[in-house]
Amino acid sequence: MPISFTANVIRVIVLTLVTYHLGDEAGQGFLHDFAGMVLFLSALLLIVSVDSLLRAGVNLRRPRA
Repeated sequence: MPISFTANVIRVIVLTLVTYHLGDEAGQGFLHDFAGMVLFLSALLLIVSVDSLLRAGVNLRRPRA
């Protein structure tokens, strides 16, 4: 849930910046659809990052033999 929320916030920020800098048409055209890909990629990167952090935490707590 937090990852999907964070990814969606990133998508909204990207769309807001695109609309602000490139105009209303750009924000509602191709770049609006492209924002879906940004959402997917940001969610994927967040999932991989959280997984890496959790694995590192588990490895630190595991006793070394």
